[in-house]
Parts: sequence; C-alpha cells; structure tokens
Amino acid sequence: MDIEQLIDEVDALAPRAAIARETARLRRDEIDGSLAIVGTPLARGEVLALIDRGLALGGHPLEAYLIGRSLAEAAAWVWSQRPYVRDDRRPLVTVEEIRRLHTLASGGQPKAQAGMWRRTVAPQQHHVVSPPPWAVPFQVAGFADRFRLRPERGALAHWLADLLARFARVRPFAAGNGRAGRLTASLVLRRLGAPPMAIARERAGAYTAAIVAGEAGDLAPLVGIVEEALGESCRRTIAAGGDDPLVPLRSLAGDGYQALIKAARRGRLRTVTRANRVYTTAGWIDAYRNR
Repeated sequence: MDIEQLIDEVDALAPRAAIARETARLRRDEIDGSLAIVGTPLARGEVLALIDRGLALGGHPLEAYLIGRSLAEAAAWVWSQRPYVRDDRRPLVTVEEIRRLHTLASGGQPKAQAGMWRRTVAPQQHHVVSPPPWAVPFQVAGFADRFRLRPERGALAHWLADLLARFARVRPFAAGNGRAGRLTASLVLRRLGAPPMAIARERAGAYTAAIVAGEAGDLAPLVGIVEEALGESCRRTIAAGGDDPLVPLRSLAGDGYQALIKAARRGRLRTVTRANRVYTTAGWIDAYRNR
C-alpha cells in the first residue's frame, strides 16, 4: 500500500465542508481508539459525549473521564500545529514537545507525574528491559534526533512503526507512555500534512500485541496496523472530497460482490470500513475495473 501516494491525494484536495467534517470525525475516532488501547471503560458514545459536550455519562471511575478529557486536550494542541512544507528543515518533534504532550495528556492524574522523566526502574515487560532512569533524558534526546526529519519516500509506515516501538521501549515517563507515544506520532503526522491516524477500537488488542512485538524488534505487525489505520483515514478523507457518496459495497456490487470484496481485501479496490461494513464509491469501482 502506497501511503505516501494517498497522503499526496489528500493534500491535493480542494477545501470543502465535507472534508472538514470528516477530519473532525477522524480526530474523534483517533481519541476513541487511543482510549480503547489504554483500556478505559468508556464506551464510544460516552467518549464522544465527553469530548464533544463535556458530559461524563455512565458510572465509571473519575480517572477514566480525566484520561479522556486530558487526551482530547492534548490532541487539540496537536491539531493546532500547522503542517510543514516539504523542504522545511524544522524538527518534526522536539524533546520539549514530547514533555508538553505528556503534560497535557496527564492532567488531573498525579500518578503520571506530568512531564517529568521516569525516576524509577521500569518493570521488565515481555522480556524487554527499558533504560535506567539516569539514561532516560539521553534516550529521549536521541529519539527526537532520530525522528526530527521526514522519512524517505516509501518508508513512512515503517518509520512510524519504529517511532512507536522505540518510544514504548524507552518508557520515558512514570505512566501514560502509550498515550504520549501515540500523540508524538500524531504530531509528526500533522506536520507531514497527513490526516489523523485513527486506530479503530476493535483493533486495540491487535495494536497492543503489535507494540509488544515491535519492542522485541519485530516491526512487521505494527507496520501493518499503521498502514491499515492511516490508509483508512486517507480514503475516508478522499471520499469526503469527491462527488461520489460512500455506499455499502454490497449495494453497488450486485452479482460481482465476491470478486469485488476479494479485490478490496487485496488492496486493489479502494474501500472504507465502518462498524464492520465495507463501503466504496461508484468511481472507485470504475477505477478498479478499468485499470
């Protein structure tokens, strides 16, 4: 899957209200997926009520709502940043911004020690040993330097997977490292001009397993998750910028459904998945049949 080509198509879209609305949905979906990965008990409707209207629906512990609200505030700061032009040499992320993201995402959570480097030895997880506390500032500085410039063409998915896995391995903070790592990925994607990478809550378990594999040196599962989520976001944005509405694939396919669903699974037919239903447009089907 050529993620960079999809991002280029998104970048070439003329501004329109439908794109702004879809981008807002993607931003909410990104927060919802991140909270599912954290393991908060908030259902999707409760997450949307919290971030859209400030309502704490349900009888969950206060911490769950604090995590959701703070994550939304951190995501809003990310989205307030402006994309960089291609030849901009400013760093995509800095050490100070990593600490700021953690501070924003840790509001009202004393145990997270907002913005402070980890001061204790991180428990060994999945046979991966994180650096000792005294080495954390140096490790984060090296991390920021490694990902300061945009990746080579064709390497974005692997580059992002490497970023997420390395952040998880360092564990620079006492708590909230997963959120801080995903927010860091969101920040660099914003500055690269990409849409939000919304990982569906149904894929939370797969993402967690992929992070574990990535920490151990196997990036392939995480690359797949990144390609899937970012590709989906791009296609949703592209569909919003076109004149053909998204329609369930089964409605458009007729007798050719089996062939088209196979083409979609192989990545040859553009589709969008919502609530386990596959959508496409008449134009995308025509493009597939005429290729």
